[in-house]
Amino acid sequence: MKYFSLLIVCFLGLQSQAQSDNKNLNDQLENMRKAFIAKDYGVVADFTYTKVLEKMGGKEKMIAATSNSISKMESTGFVIEKISFKDPTKFLKHNGDLQCAITQVLIMNTPHGKMQSESTIIAISQDDGENWSFLDSSGMPKDTLKAFYTNLHPDMEIKPSSRRKLD
Repeated sequence: MKYFSLLIVCFLGLQSQAQSDNKNLNDQLENMRKAFIAKDYGVVADFTYTKVLEKMGGKEKMIAATSNSISKMESTGFVIEKISFKDPTKFLKHNGDLQCAITQVLIMNTPHGKMQSESTIIAISQDDGENWSFLDSSGMPKDTLKAFYTNLHPDMEIKPSSRRKLD
């Protein structure tokens, strides 16, 4: 499960999406959602911020780690039921990158009932909003997040992750 946070970091724009002002961002979140539901982790990896792929040992290792982690989770009764996004921030430009933060909401069935978690994902475009990659803060302090994404806008708001039991 050591990769679980990184997996959630990468690709959980899955059930529905926050509507931003950028159609490409909305469409790419939807494409990533469909790929995750279909367990097409190769497509999911294509939307993952490059440094995360490097940290996981490359695209093929990320695909294998994602598949293994999800299988293990499901075999122990942890099943992702719904993922949605809300509250996209305004777009910020920093050293050529367009960025925004989006709150990711994950609902999971567990052996102990339903749980909801929220975390911040950073949407990053290096071509003025044509193509996007995603980095989940997964509760990382801003300084740690900067180790993955050194170009993070200094004014980017990273909300702390939260979890709560739903039933």
